[in-house]
Amino acid sequence: MMKDKGAKKRKGLGVVYDRLRNEIDRPIYAMLVDADDLVHRDLVPFVRGSKPCHGWMVDTGYFYFEHEWPFLVNVPGNFDQTCGTSIIMRLDEHVPRSADMAGHPLMGPHNEIAAHCRNIGKPLDIVPFRAVIQCRATNENVLSADFKYEGIRPMLGLLRRSRIMTKRIRQNFMLG
Repeated sequence: MMKDKGAKKRKGLGVVYDRLRNEIDRPIYAMLVDADDLVHRDLVPFVRGSKPCHGWMVDTGYFYFEHEWPFLVNVPGNFDQTCGTSIIMRLDEHVPRSADMAGHPLMGPHNEIAAHCRNIGKPLDIVPFRAVIQCRATNENVLSADFKYEGIRPMLGLLRRSRIMTKRIRQNFMLG
């Protein structure tokens, strides 16, 4: 399955790059987005207004347990380790160009991409705001397990890291 998913990523990103590289006079960036995740409306303007770099990583974000928990759960760091919608890649530097790259780290699990980029001397910059909400406990992802915390300590920790889904957050993530 991972081989197939990697082939889809490679083909899709390669097509985007090939199509745009002669039309645009600045680096081309792409972000793979899971269908059930939400992206902040200021992310694209942030990327377009930033100086060229190797790419970005969303290090902090939110979990949202739709229909099970009425709050957002703050993820204060390492968001890329749990959310696939967390890496913005510079296509001319990071997308494998040959057909035999099925084992390339960018074609595998998302939680290895930032380390790979760092190891090859092309570290990703950090997006300076919470730019993604990972919707969990939906039928769209593998995280559809029941949202249960047994015991008072785990529940208190969850409450401490939670915040209300405000009107501003809803607007920033285009929820109305």
